Amino acid sequence: MPHSKYIVAIDIGGTNVRTYLVETNGAIIVHHRDLTPSPPSPTKVINVVDNLLRSDHRYQDASALIVGVPGLVDSEMGIVRKNSNLSWVDVPFAKLAQEKWSRPVLIENDVRLHTLGELASSTASQNMLCVVIGTGVAMGIVVNGQIYKGSHLIAGELGHLTVDTHGVLCGCGKMGCLETVCGVRGLSRLYSQCSGEIVSDFPRQLIDGLSMGNTCAVEAWRYLGEGLAWALSAAIALFDPEKVIMGGGLGVFYPAWKGYFWPLLDSYLIPGTLRPQILPSALGEQAVTYGAISLARSAGWMET
Repeated sequence: MPHSKYIVAIDIGGTNVRTYLVETNGAIIVHHRDLTPSPPSPTKVINVVDNLLRSDHRYQDASALIVGVPGLVDSEMGIVRKNSNLSWVDVPFAKLAQEKWSRPVLIENDVRLHTLGELASSTASQNMLCVVIGTGVAMGIVVNGQIYKGSHLIAGELGHLTVDTHGVLCGCGKMGCLETVCGVRGLSRLYSQCSGEIVSDFPRQLIDGLSMGNTCAVEAWRYLGEGLAWALSAAIALFDPEKVIMGGGLGVFYPAWKGYFWPLLDSYLIPGTLRPQILPSALGEQAVTYGAISLARSAGWMET
């Protein structure tokens, strides 16, 4: 196919679906968002994306679509093998999307797409971890400048490490996974159980509560810090990264809650080892768009 100046980047999450018309230089020309449908069947998700793409004629200028999806994604086959938050198993999403929009489609795990974007930033390192905390929790792994996926596509599924054997049931079927504590739903649940209030403005309600010393907000962030410190200390021991980038809807607020995380992380690390540099994502949501550009260029679908 001929090179194009534009691609569409699509970010499918457990809470929101986002679409971006992206230019070669990384500029976002158009950006739209809608809630992930419930239940989030593949057909309903595709219909939400279709409505977003139809909302602005400029999306038609793109010659290809790059889609980020959570879970175990077989990018070569275009299949979402398993997604706990969306309840998808062996969904041929690339084929379904290509049939819908009659344009080439590539899919990739959303956190790996985010990590590809971070690799293009000034904060990148040849050996780093990219922890994305949103509805779920996952980690992109960069070893010697290359994304590491593992033998069965599960490398980086940090959110499904067990941190509380007496915890709540996770969407994956296990009890007490990290994302039941650190993800959006887990943090909201912890705050509501303590305060008796419904979280109506997440995450601002908990960030403001933290800054004001609200006991329940502090307790929720402390619990997040404890679980994440335990899980990340194991990842640091295994991969010895130079840097750890925090991204996602909660990760970007890392400067606000790091005080509940750093001391515990230091206590869990192997004595005498150096803590890697830990930074919030400088790209925010745009990390996914830079990752999409990188993937499109690798496929020869976009101008360099």
